[in-house]
Amino acid sequence: MKKLMVILIVGFVLVMSQGLGKVAAGDHDDEGNPLKALAGKYSSTAHASYALCLDPTNNFAEISCADNKAKVFPQTEVDVGSGTQYAEGNACTTYTGTISDQLPGR
Repeated sequence: MKKLMVILIVGFVLVMSQGLGKVAAGDHDDEGNPLKALAGKYSSTAHASYALCLDPTNNFAEISCADNKAKVFPQTEVDVGSGTQYAEGNACTTYTGTISDQLPGR
């Protein structure tokens, strides 16, 4: 399963890097896509899972998850956003995110 995930990530990076190279090239010569070609409205979503590790003996201060006294709180985050990019390259975006505790064993 880990090998499959690594292959998917490497493939995604290779595909995206080709497109980003064309955009960057478009600002300096006649090849690629200029920034004005990317102008428009966009939307995005993101999902993440991570651990929040706190020290119950020190007012629940954040500590390394490798510490033996760490109390681990699994978290999940979902973000939804939209934005507009202008021909000059400026952008305006708005995101809304929700962070919640994961249920034990999930």
